[in-house]
Amino acid sequence: MTGPVLVTGATGFTGRRVVVALRRAGFDVVAFVRPTSDAGTVGALGVPTVVGDLDRPDTLRAALEGASALVNVASLGFGHAPGIVAAAREAGVVRSVFLGTTAVRTALPAPTKAVRLEAERVVLGGGVGATLLRPTMIYGGPGDRNLERLLRFVRRSPIVPILGRGAGLVQPTHADDVAAAVAAVVPRADLAGRDFDVPGPLSLTFEALVRTVGAVLGRRRWYPHVPAVLGRLVASREQVLRLAEDKAADPAPACAAFGYAPRALEDGLRDEARDLGLLS
Repeated sequence: MTGPVLVTGATGFTGRRVVVALRRAGFDVVAFVRPTSDAGTVGALGVPTVVGDLDRPDTLRAALEGASALVNVASLGFGHAPGIVAAAREAGVVRSVFLGTTAVRTALPAPTKAVRLEAERVVLGGGVGATLLRPTMIYGGPGDRNLERLLRFVRRSPIVPILGRGAGLVQPTHADDVAAAVAAVVPRADLAGRDFDVPGPLSLTFEALVRTVGAVLGRRRWYPHVPAVLGRLVASREQVLRLAEDKAADPAPACAAFGYAPRALEDGLRDEARDLGLLS
């Protein structure tokens, strides 16, 4: 690849990891950032930035001039996909990688489900050599929106209530593993038009996840089951229902296609707990 890889969503939790993984793999990287974003988060990595806005596809098109590839880490849930794909196509981009989510398979009437499904269709059929990667629940360090609060809560509370049966399956995937998958796929033009799930290595029940957190932290805790309805005191109805819904995925196709190798959950949780200062 002769030109840089342009990354949208580069200043976010996962985006920063993607930037690091791409540079480690030898790519030149440029971050596409909004005027209101903290560009310092990628500037500290020595990555040049281009200011623009996905609400203005013309700014993305200009940023893509001369780029070898586009990596879109920005959410596909806001309706930007048609504009992103059109801008990339007009700029002559023939290789791209988009991050989606396995949450598109929810049976619940999630507000963004239709938008995300349409985005997937547009991305894969848009003529920009796209590969779509769908992570499951992403975790992996300070700023993690999925497991950081759980780690902190289990660390400080002797009682950790489990809503309902706690039997819904989850499959956390480390942000660095997602980033490594992106870096592995970018040069693989043979994977254009294909989609892959990039989950953690194994699925487990939510209760098993909570207990695993306790074990990693070395804390003996009481895990009483409480009625799921009590969850409405601290979360939305949809969030409570999502806890009971299976959210597992198969990593085997990604492992076979491009060597995806997600780390063991215990190892990832231990690293995150250490980064958060929760392990003595």
